[in-house]
Amino acid sequence: AGDLEGALADAAVALERAPQDPAALTERARIYAARAEWRSASRDLSAALRATPPARAAARADLLARRAWAHLALEALSEAEQDAERALELSPRLARAQLARAELHRRGGRLGEALRLCEQVLAAAPWDVDANAIRARVQLAQGKRAAALASYQEVVELVPARAEAWVELALLELQLELLERARAHFARALELVPDQTAWRLELSRLLERQSDLEGAFAEAVRAAELAPRSADAHARVGQLARFRDDAQRAERAFAEALALDPTNKNALLDRATLRVDRGQLDAALTDYRALTERHPRFAAAFMGQGYALERRGRPGDLELAERSYRRARELAPRNALNVSNLARVLQARGRLDEAERTFGEAIQLAPQRAGLRYNRGALRSARRQHQAAIADYRKALELDPRHIHSWANLALAQQALGRPAQAEATLQHALGIDPRAASLWGYRGQARAAQGKLRGAISDYERYMQLLPKNDPMLPRVRAEVARLRKLLAR
Repeated sequence: AGDLEGALADAAVALERAPQDPAALTERARIYAARAEWRSASRDLSAALRATPPARAAARADLLARRAWAHLALEALSEAEQDAERALELSPRLARAQLARAELHRRGGRLGEALRLCEQVLAAAPWDVDANAIRARVQLAQGKRAAALASYQEVVELVPARAEAWVELALLELQLELLERARAHFARALELVPDQTAWRLELSRLLERQSDLEGAFAEAVRAAELAPRSADAHARVGQLARFRDDAQRAERAFAEALALDPTNKNALLDRATLRVDRGQLDAALTDYRALTERHPRFAAAFMGQGYALERRGRPGDLELAERSYRRARELAPRNALNVSNLARVLQARGRLDEAERTFGEAIQLAPQRAGLRYNRGALRSARRQHQAAIADYRKALELDPRHIHSWANLALAQQALGRPAQAEATLQHALGIDPRAASLWGYRGQARAAQGKLRGAISDYERYMQLLPKNDPMLPRVRAEVARLRKLLAR
């Protein structure tokens, strides 16, 4: 009936009467799994295994297969593989264990083996939701999108009351960017099982992708209320509170998540990011250090650590940042942002040739990202390679005509080549896009002054000063330049 809180209370009563009862422990593990409390589920399944005698081979096989799925949810793949193998030794045709092995094959890229196991299960039970789900994921990885959708649709037609089938269909639709359909199917599943925490968290992520932050936050809060011991739910609340600029709520939610699970990587990563945003760099680096120690293959942790070290800027921090970015690149070599970050820190360390080559590698990985072209152009400008820089800025503007930094740097490169009239025209166009970009007025003032257009230059500088913060360190210099131009104009 979807009342997971009531079911959990009933299971607790049963375990008070018989603390080592395998059936009661297994039932509570199932409830924990429905609430996405995977560590609690794994703990109860381990207790149930200890309480189940070796003579009950089929029961032990089922418990091992269930624990393999809990390990999969926790990304503990070697433990999942061990449990699946032991389950199949005890019960070679156990579907749950066969499918755990199929999922391991899928994650390891052994798609043919994964598909073979799914088909084997489906031959005996064509309505099996997990088998259809894994088969569809394999088909999607093989580029067979229509076949993947058909696999799920078969299940929801066969068993329309199976909420899990609607969720698996919605998850596939998410991958295919069919967001409205996915949203409707998540809603259908939650009508059938309202208290399913993991599904509410998926719906929250979908709503975020649709830019509905309030809806996403409400679903995350509801998930945390339904499963107060789910670290993932509290971590999600914290993440969305950060996006809503509610730093206090975010810190509180992350603390709740980490009290439940000190190794929760989402809570640690998002709390570290929040602390970087707030300038608490030492505290952020403590979180990143914990992350990289507990999750040594988590590329995002090394990338964040590198950025925090760059921001802190103490002696030796740039060297440490380079190491972090190199590790992130090793773990995720196709991620252009990792490569670009490495290039940026190489530039800061004065290794300009290596930095330029590395920016080129990032551009090859993501040729449609305007920011990467801009970054290489800025490096080339710093090396006085102004013609090459202009080529990069123009390419960035082809990709994103509203990239204001590229317009500004294009004008500066034109000015450096002795073309102030071109620079003025470039800045005139850029100001049509964003008239509140203070730097554009300052740069156009320079271009006009270089052409002897003193009144126009003074007017631009005055507008520049109006847009700058009152304590900006540039103000005294700009005032001095305006005074100089007024004296020239008075002659």
